[in-house]
Amino acid sequence: GLLAFFLLSIPATLGIAGVLSFTLSRQATKPIDDIIKKAKAITARKINERLPVPGVKDEIHELATTLNGLLDRLQNAFISQEAFVADASHQLKTPLAILRGELDMVRRENRTPEEHKEFLESASQEIGYLSRMVEQLRILAVQQ
Repeated sequence: GLLAFFLLSIPATLGIAGVLSFTLSRQATKPIDDIIKKAKAITARKINERLPVPGVKDEIHELATTLNGLLDRLQNAFISQEAFVADASHQLKTPLAILRGELDMVRRENRTPEEHKEFLESASQEIGYLSRMVEQLRILAVQQ
């Protein structure tokens, strides 16, 4: 009888212990799994989303909070970059539009040598402005 008891109780106890330990370990790692899934879903277009922060203040809470802070800083950098690109594009469009308009005007009609000289001076100024701006953009890019 004792042998039968041990033959039944030991495997049953090990089975129950295995199921309980698996269940507890899944519960313990669920916040990490949630953070991983959410982090994989965040893209440049979804940079405003944040990772779930567990209610218990432990290492996982600290990690999620730290990563959310990193996402905040990245989002601010993206916003700043978008504003910079929009401003730089606008600044580059103006002299290009001036050059295009003057070129079209010079091509359409016969112009005097004085008018050609004025056009060349104006075009030279705009090209100088564009060159300085491109150089400043290059310097900014190197500093980043």
